[in-house]
Formats: sequence, structure tokens, C-alpha cells
Amino acid sequence: MLQEALEEDAANMKALERQAADLKEAIDRLHEEERTTRNQIEQNKAGQRLKQLEEELKEQQARKKEAEANLALFTEWCTTLHLEDKTASDEESYRRIQKETAKAALRLDRENRLNEEDDFDAKNQHRKAHEEKDQLERELNILLHSKSNIPAHLVNVRRNCAMRSGLRHPTCLLRANWYR
Repeated sequence: MLQEALEEDAANMKALERQAADLKEAIDRLHEEERTTRNQIEQNKAGQRLKQLEEELKEQQARKKEAEANLALFTEWCTTLHLEDKTASDEESYRRIQKETAKAALRLDRENRLNEEDDFDAKNQHRKAHEEKDQLERELNILLHSKSNIPAHLVNVRRNCAMRSGLRHPTCLLRANWYR
């Protein structure tokens, strides 16, 4: 009986040792999974950071292209405005170029305004001259039709008076005692 109890205890010990070994293997396997998961998380963070850095690089490249385009436009304006400095090497020269550009812009605005005023005056003079020409043509036509030296507005007055008085033709007024 003692022998059976010892055998039974030995069997239980072996079962417990197997169970302990299985648990140890499970623990080792779980530790390995945890390590792998942490590694993947780390790599994922590194991957995310890498993606973030790539996006920042693209943004910086876009900004660089925009800055290069602005610089090209700036040098073109400097050439157009006949400015001697086309590149701003420091902040002071940039401000100086900026002031020169502002002065040139104000000068161009003033010249444009003066040109617009001259254009407006020229159009007004043209319109007045055209109106005066039309008036002179009308008076000339009236004088040619009336065959007298009486100014046009007086010819119209004479014609209106003739019509009211019942005379046939305005030249009859010359014969009538008009000046009485």
C-alpha cells in the first residue's frame, strides 16, 4: 500500500512536472508573442514616423518649388522695373529692393492715373469738337437753304414767325416790314 501510494505520488509528480513544463512552454510562447507584438508596434511606429517624414519631405519640396517660382517672378519684376539688385542676399537688401519696388509701383500707378485723366480729357474734347462740328454743319445747311446771311438761329426764328403769321415762305419776311 505504501508502494502504491508512492507510485501514485510519483505518477502525480510526473503529471505535475509535465503540466509545469507545458505551462512553462506556454509562458515562453506567450513571452515570444509579446516580444513579437512589441517589435511590430515599434516597427509600426517607425513606419508611421517614416510616412510622416516622407509627407513632410513632400511638403518641403512643394514649398521649395513655390519659393523658386516666387524668386523667378521676383527677378522678372526686378528686370522689368530696371532694378540693379535681382537677388536679396540679406534682410537689408531685401527691404531696400522692396522699397524700390513700392516706389516704382506708386510711380506706375500715378502714371496710369494721369494717362486715364488725359484719355478722359481727350474724349471730352473729341465729343465737344464733334458736337460743335455737327452744330456748324446744321447751321451751314440752314444757311445754304435759306440763301441769306442771317445766322442760323435767327433763320429758325424767322421761319417760326412766318409759319405763325401764315406766310408761305420765310423769305417773305425780308420783304415785310420786319424791323418795325
